[in-house]
Amino acid sequence: MKKRSAMAALLIAAMLPGLSGCKTTEKKQNTRQSRKIRHTATASETEESFDKKEDKNLSAWEKQNDTGSIMQLVDYDWLNRVDGAFRVSTPEQLASVVYYINTRNAFFTYTELYLEADIDLTGYDWAPMGWVEFASGNPHEYAGVIDGQGHTIKGMKIKGGYDTCGFVGYSSNLSMRNISFVDAEVTGTDCLGICGGEVIGGEKWTNVYAQGNINNDPPSEQGGLVGWSTDLCFEDCSCDYTLNGGSEVFHYLTYKERRTEEIGIEEVFTLVLNDDYSITRDDFPGYHNLGWHVERNGETILEASAVDPETGEPILTLEKSRITFCGESGTYSVYLDAFIDGIYIRVSNIIEFTL
Repeated sequence: MKKRSAMAALLIAAMLPGLSGCKTTEKKQNTRQSRKIRHTATASETEESFDKKEDKNLSAWEKQNDTGSIMQLVDYDWLNRVDGAFRVSTPEQLASVVYYINTRNAFFTYTELYLEADIDLTGYDWAPMGWVEFASGNPHEYAGVIDGQGHTIKGMKIKGGYDTCGFVGYSSNLSMRNISFVDAEVTGTDCLGICGGEVIGGEKWTNVYAQGNINNDPPSEQGGLVGWSTDLCFEDCSCDYTLNGGSEVFHYLTYKERRTEEIGIEEVFTLVLNDDYSITRDDFPGYHNLGWHVERNGETILEASAVDPETGEPILTLEKSRITFCGESGTYSVYLDAFIDGIYIRVSNIIEFTL
């Protein structure tokens, strides 16, 4: 499957500020195939009980994907007692969350997952949480929080067949923290990471560690934590992974991090901070989807086009009101990025200031 555009998922993030802070996005139109915007779920679509199904009543996920042997552990009674906020201490409960996300969560639903103990998945085939239907394009994303509370998931194995592959497959607005993955084995066809396959938007990830092997033959977008990502920020995160069973250990958190190092950053544009805290830039032609990128306290809060979409004229000034729209207090970083060789890369100097 071709990689999909981040635009639809990021548009949803902008419509749901309670889940993504003050972040807003106006650009990010690239070569990724567009997703369909979801409608709001009705009560009949969300209020349902979970029962073990006969083959004729399988969900779209079970029909489309190899659901992995982990699904043998699903506790349907437990799922009917909890809904959207999961405190997990056993493989059975963790498998049940996968079933919840991939069969029920067809429309945007905020989910919280907290580990209450270390979990050993050795001997089972894991199924990524979050996927996209081939026929309709409807996403069943994991959106919300995964908090390991200092615990470790050991022995997660994904044997292949998924095009967004990791502990979480596809996600919009995912925050992950205080969790470790060790002895992981991830095999897939596209967008591979131990923690997440494709993660669009989301809050800062903190204190996340991943160790294992990633099988990406044929070569695809892969990173130790996340394969394909947009606008993710990391703090105190690290990884140690091998590729295709090799001996070399890599430490790239994301595919973007690896490709940025391979392509290299060239600061073509020069940004200047003005006395009124607006920022001006010079102009050079030939850059695709050039945009302003703003972070506050290490988290992305604004992605905005640096070109007027109606006239095609360059937007040479980013006003202070747009930089500080969600409150002035904080440390800001501002730069320009552009879509180069399949990813967004910084193409200017970085302006930093504190208010």
